[in-house]
Order: sequence, then C-alpha cells, then structure tokens
Amino acid sequence: MPIVYTTADSAAEWQVQGVPNSVVMQKPYAGAQLLTAISTLMTADTNGTS
Repeated sequence: MPIVYTTADSAAEWQVQGVPNSVVMQKPYAGAQLLTAISTLMTADTNGTS
C-alpha cells in the first residue's frame, strides 16, 4: 500500500531508513505538493512499478 508520511522533523535519513513504496514530505508543504505525491504513488502502484 502506498504511504505518504509527513514530518516537521528532518527527513534526511529517509533514503536510508524509508519504507518501500512510500514518500516523506517535510512540513510545511502546499496542498498541491501532497496531491502530487499521492498521485505519483498511485500511478506507480497501478503500473506495477512499486
């Protein structure tokens, strides 16, 4: 299942410790950025590229 995590803390270690098929977004972010992240994960998941 695709997951979007949000954090106000540093996301610097996400590349090393992140969960597969997920995205981390650093707060603050715009609503359009969240929609893009969700859309990207959903598209990748439906294409079997996850």
